[in-house]
Amino acid sequence: MKQRSSYLFIILCWLCTYGFPVQAQDTSLQAIEEAINSYNYRQAIDLIGRLDSVTPDLQRKKLAAYKELNRYSDAVRLLNEMIAADSLNTHLYIERANCYLMQNSDNKALEEYGKALELAPGNTYIRTKIGQLYFRNEQYEEAKALAETMLAGDTTQYALRLLGDCYGKTEQPDSALFIYKRALERDSSDYAAVLRLSNLYLEMDSVDAAIRYTDEYIALDSLNLPVNRVNAFAYFQKEQFRPALDKYRNLSQLGDNTANTNYYLGLCYLKNDSLLKAYECLDMANKKAKEKNPQILTYLGIAAIEMPGYATEGIEATKKAIELIMPDSTLMFSLYNTLAKGFVMRRELKEEIVALKTSLSYNPQSSVTLNHIAYAYDILKDNKNAVRYYQLFLDSISRREKLSGYMQKLKDAAEERLQYYREEEFFKGN
Repeated sequence: MKQRSSYLFIILCWLCTYGFPVQAQDTSLQAIEEAINSYNYRQAIDLIGRLDSVTPDLQRKKLAAYKELNRYSDAVRLLNEMIAADSLNTHLYIERANCYLMQNSDNKALEEYGKALELAPGNTYIRTKIGQLYFRNEQYEEAKALAETMLAGDTTQYALRLLGDCYGKTEQPDSALFIYKRALERDSSDYAAVLRLSNLYLEMDSVDAAIRYTDEYIALDSLNLPVNRVNAFAYFQKEQFRPALDKYRNLSQLGDNTANTNYYLGLCYLKNDSLLKAYECLDMANKKAKEKNPQILTYLGIAAIEMPGYATEGIEATKKAIELIMPDSTLMFSLYNTLAKGFVMRRELKEEIVALKTSLSYNPQSSVTLNHIAYAYDILKDNKNAVRYYQLFLDSISRREKLSGYMQKLKDAAEERLQYYREEEFFKGN
């Protein structure tokens, strides 16, 4: 009996030491899973943080939770710990790079992808991410070299498109066209290659080619909005307004309700003498653009004024377009002053005067500009105009209670020059 009691005591001690903590651990793991399954990521992170020891699987769950909550700094700190324990794990470097990407730390992301690529030199995903970063940061030569390396090993659609994009950005359109065509020969369903190729043809004014490639793709996939947009625009550029109208109407039926599509649909209706429909589409485009696009407002005004009873709406739209198109007076004043200084450096005083007078039209109260015009006429020995502008300068500052040191010097010099001209005129009169 005594021996049996001893056994029971030992078993009880074992359960207290090992059994109950295991049961508690199982309960915690179950709670963590429930929190994750119910998208309660904060609770999951908190529960994992309370555990005495965390397995790699739980670390991955915690990392996923941080990412779901956009807590990328915390995710990076956790990844630092995970990499310290497993420095040859390619996946962890990729994860850290992706976190840096979400923080817009492109250079750090590139560094991490580079480490991952050292561990997995042939990994297409890593190369693709590096290529995207090179291109996004306008490192076109590096992106081109990477694409060529990828293509040397295995032809992929992404590498072909990346190479074509790099040629396009480095002003090598013929090479870009060749590469995009290769991509389409390899996969005719590659809509991204169709878009790039067609847009490049439009930039080169090769509208027929853009129409041909987009028509061919639409025959395979009639629901692709981006390709349909380029196709419709190409017909519009070719001034085939009836087919263009059908194309833009189709886009509208496909659910494309953007300002751009409504704008061109409105223009097509205008070209096909459907004023009311043109007005409705242009009005919708104007609302989508929040009344900030002068082109849309211009054609909205045209459509409205052409229709009986819509003159008021047309006038209002046209006035708004004029307001948006009018240049900023302060900026234009500054630009023409800069232009005038450039002419001074080249000793082209007549051109300087023209620029200064234009500048003055944007800020008629500029006393300094009046003085500069007077001085330029003075140098050219155009006495009449020099006197006129010196006097205009003095009149412009006559009501000022206090002058700056610089302005006082200009005033003294102007008065001195006017006195000189008066004396010269006096002696000529004698």
